[in-house]
Amino acid sequence: MTNLTNHHNFTANQPLVTIITIVYNGEEFLKYCIDSIRNQTYKNIEYIIIDGGSTDGTLDICEQNKDIISVLISEKDRGISDAFNKGIKLASGKIIGILNSDDFYAPSAVKSVVDKYIENSCEPCVLYGDIRYFNEEVNYELIPDIKSIWKYMSIFHPAVFVCKFVYEKIGVFSEEFKYAMDVELLHRALFYKVPFVYINQTLTNFRLGGTSGVNYKGSYKEFYKSVKMYNNFPMARYYYYLGICKKFILTTKIGKFLLTKRRLINVFLSGKGKT
Repeated sequence: MTNLTNHHNFTANQPLVTIITIVYNGEEFLKYCIDSIRNQTYKNIEYIIIDGGSTDGTLDICEQNKDIISVLISEKDRGISDAFNKGIKLASGKIIGILNSDDFYAPSAVKSVVDKYIENSCEPCVLYGDIRYFNEEVNYELIPDIKSIWKYMSIFHPAVFVCKFVYEKIGVFSEEFKYAMDVELLHRALFYKVPFVYINQTLTNFRLGGTSGVNYKGSYKEFYKSVKMYNNFPMARYYYYLGICKKFILTTKIGKFLLTKRRLINVFLSGKGKT
């Protein structure tokens, strides 16, 4: 473990926010991710990078940006949940966000989260906002819908910030889940009646094609498993198979074409499209 910086202060109006990025051989997009932390309008940020033992130029990029990286760990892990949990264990911030290494925040994302946190004066809580999905072919924004969280992944974890006390109260990510560990955590938080606070703003730019997208069958299977654990409502199995069918359609040429038509996004994707 390397401590690169340690210059943060705790204040009532400027609480420390910890951002965690886990990465493995992520040199292609990591710089954009780090730059989005550097360019935040809110500056009281602790940035932790958990590297899984990369063999490409990932650590070189980290070295080039050591001025804003508070803690860097580079070692093998037992999977995504284990890597997340390493970062949470090291986090000093009152609020914790997790940013994928190939994604990036909007410049005002952290400030918007802190403003809402202070405005609501609620701890523990989960804060969440809108997300922009993109790749070379598509570009669209989705608005979360907490009422549908038991039907599909309607809150988008890259645009979620969790008070550290929530992790202390209900636990961290489950290593039993390999793909849908994020939604299992959100389901668990709802089960324990943790307050959820919505931020009406696009917080995160999410690059399509990550682990959960490629392994969508495993993701939906684990989603269904989580629903059964915390809220086994009668239509759960229906939404499980519906989700798999929708995702399969989107992997075809026809599905990819439909994604370019903004008016059809709502039919095929979780959440509500923003124009």
